[in-house]
Amino acid sequence: MANAFGLFQFDWDTALSDEDSVQMLDKIAASIAKWRMEVPAILFLESSGPLSPLAGQGLIAFSPFVAPVMPQGLSDVQKLSKLLAHPDNTRRLVDKLSDLLSDRENKKETDAARK
Repeated sequence: MANAFGLFQFDWDTALSDEDSVQMLDKIAASIAKWRMEVPAILFLESSGPLSPLAGQGLIAFSPFVAPVMPQGLSDVQKLSKLLAHPDNTRRLVDKLSDLLSDRENKKETDAARK
């Protein structure tokens, strides 16, 4: 039954496009790097990586509670759920965080060498 307001007409089954997943991973990695939480995030993702599909399914189950705190509501929950559905994306996020961490460390070393 179609909803007059367009609510709940999200496509939960189709895969997330590569462009969308790269964009989301970059945004998540930048947010983590902004708070300088790369190392704890990497440790968490490495230890819970095999459970990421379960986390994606959990987001679907708890979407009524999670959607109000997301910037674009239910559509963000849907995209994040699709992102977590594939363990490869967790590995890609860890790689991005590692790159950001090593870039920051290299910048620190070059700044220290200049002084």
